[in-house]
Amino acid sequence: MPLGGAFEVATPNDGGMTILKRFLAPALSWQTARDAFYLLIGLIYGLLWGCLIITLYSVGFGTVVIWIGVPILLLTQVLLRGIGVYERMLINGLLGEDIPEPEPLASVGPASDGKAAGFFAWAGTVWRDRHAWRVLSWVTWRFVVCSIGFSLAVTYFVLPPSILASPFVPWAWIPDDVNLSQGGEWFWLGPILGIILFPFLAWAIKGLGDAHRRMGRWALGPVES
Repeated sequence: MPLGGAFEVATPNDGGMTILKRFLAPALSWQTARDAFYLLIGLIYGLLWGCLIITLYSVGFGTVVIWIGVPILLLTQVLLRGIGVYERMLINGLLGEDIPEPEPLASVGPASDGKAAGFFAWAGTVWRDRHAWRVLSWVTWRFVVCSIGFSLAVTYFVLPPSILASPFVPWAWIPDDVNLSQGGEWFWLGPILGIILFPFLAWAIKGLGDAHRRMGRWALGPVES
């Protein structure tokens, strides 16, 4: 047996480098950038879907006593399925998921005792649609966390160019009467902290992206029987 193979052992530095690579992996991953972009546009969709559904439910339940609210509520349930289709497309395309399509809404044929009974049967099917209720949970989730994700994503995209541009800032923007030799060394603390904190920011982006993946698999995919 070759002596080189016999004495080839792992050193403490190997373990340290492995840990460092794992720590820096999200900061160097293209998928993290896609997660950040997903969270960036999430503010638009989170507020759009949240405000739309809240408005429709408020009007629907507020006017249900005079029956106007009934078609509004049914329309909201059908609309939730449409939102689920679009959101599933986004999460599959940007977060790299492969969430399958849910089961279609069960169709109700015309009742033998008249159109009214057929309508109420269809309305009951729409209202009991479990997939629509799960999409409502997804809309609520997006509405709650969209501002957090947007803030993280903006910082993620702004921080690297800010660090790269920092050496040119004193000469470009700081007035001539400011003496950088007195306390000017503190200026470099910002870029150094930015470099140190960027991997932690990438981990936060990845963590929130993974939370969207887990929630999306449950809320936007097929409903278990």
